[in-house]
Amino acid sequence: MTKLVLMMACLAGCAAGPEQEKGMKLDLQTTTKKEKNQTLVTATLRNTGSEPVHILLEFMLSSTYGTLTDEGGKELQAHNAAASRGARMFGSIKTHPLKPGEEVQVGQFSISPSAQHALTGDYSWDLTEVKSKTLTLVMIYEVTEEAAKIAKQHKAPDVAVGRWTSKPVVLEFRK
Repeated sequence: MTKLVLMMACLAGCAAGPEQEKGMKLDLQTTTKKEKNQTLVTATLRNTGSEPVHILLEFMLSSTYGTLTDEGGKELQAHNAAASRGARMFGSIKTHPLKPGEEVQVGQFSISPSAQHALTGDYSWDLTEVKSKTLTLVMIYEVTEEAAKIAKQHKAPDVAVGRWTSKPVVLEFRK
């Protein structure tokens, strides 16, 4: 019986896997507010781990964007203006040290039903043909290994690399 209790205790402790708190743990969260005739969704990256981490905020190395779907779940195609921007010469790379429990804004989405337009970062949507009463937004913050390497070459600290997505946000579009 003692062996069984010890084995179950080990399994309960071992089932959690390796110590997750030693690694980086970030959550992409959103807040929504109405402002005049538009809705703003702000994306913040929150450090929910126990170790500090540097966040890359250089707009040509980190990317904050969104996916927008209609009521039927069909993804709406966005226009991406990044390709028309061209290359950039980097000086000092913008990063933000994020202590456990802290958060930093990484992007914002705006939708204007009266203008039938939405925008986040390099992405924009023309919504004139959209008939849905609501749209669903998922915000995404991403830093690639290549972007982190470029930042490091420009004397930035090691930064968090990965792709973080928010929970879906349902937005009123048509009444």
